[in-house]
Amino acid sequence: MTSKHLYLLTTFVFILACVFLSSDANPFYDGHEEKQYRENDSGLEEEGENDCPYHDDKYYPREEEEYDTHRDRRNAVAHIPLSDEYRKENQRLIDNKKEQDDLDKVNERT
Repeated sequence: MTSKHLYLLTTFVFILACVFLSSDANPFYDGHEEKQYRENDSGLEEEGENDCPYHDDKYYPREEEEYDTHRDRRNAVAHIPLSDEYRKENQRLIDNKKEQDDLDKVNERT
């Protein structure tokens, strides 16, 4: 192996290591996903397209210093108890799904 091959191999390994380390252990991460999410987050909520209560200020008011990154937001939200309103809505959706599944089974038999 010549010194040129060794140099190219070392450079390639160094570049791979840099990409791997800067991508939070995900070599396919493009580095722009979190920023786009934060920019689009409020716009989606205003238009009513984001119905997820974990990102809805009505259920969980946000404080900017707590949510520097999407990961921090996700971890912080995981420890917040769900509101009664959300639980009722979730139970209603589960009941509707069960009813729809039962109707589908009946329709399949006929």
